[in-house]
Amino acid sequence: VEPRLFHRTAGPLTKIEALSLMCHAMHSEGVTNESFLQEVLDRENRSSTAFGGQFAIPHSFLATACRPAISVMVTDNGIPWGGSSVRLIVLFAVSPDSSRLFRDLLDGFIRVLTKPANVTALLVAGENHRSFVRALMELLE
Repeated sequence: VEPRLFHRTAGPLTKIEALSLMCHAMHSEGVTNESFLQEVLDRENRSSTAFGGQFAIPHSFLATACRPAISVMVTDNGIPWGGSSVRLIVLFAVSPDSSRLFRDLLDGFIRVLTKPANVTALLVAGENHRSFVRALMELLE
């Protein structure tokens, strides 16, 4: 998670506002093309990427990113998301040569995030990029 792709927000957002902000940042950093937001929304419209708890892991079905990257958003207020309310969003951008890496990272994130105590730890650590990444690395080990 690159510092410019980490977002901390207190204000209420919709799912589309959150994804727009995150996708715009990825595009500004040269990670994705302008169509990435629509690709992510198309994926989301097929089935929600929220996982029962307080997190969602949106991504595109297409591996169109210029390079692989992860964007994270931590919110104070839950965002309505496919029947859930999420406070942690982990957006994956996958390049054509990173599909295997994506599957491995996705499996790791899901393994960590399916434990409510881990989600809580990441939300608490999500005050800033440095503490979030430190907490995430500890949980992934």
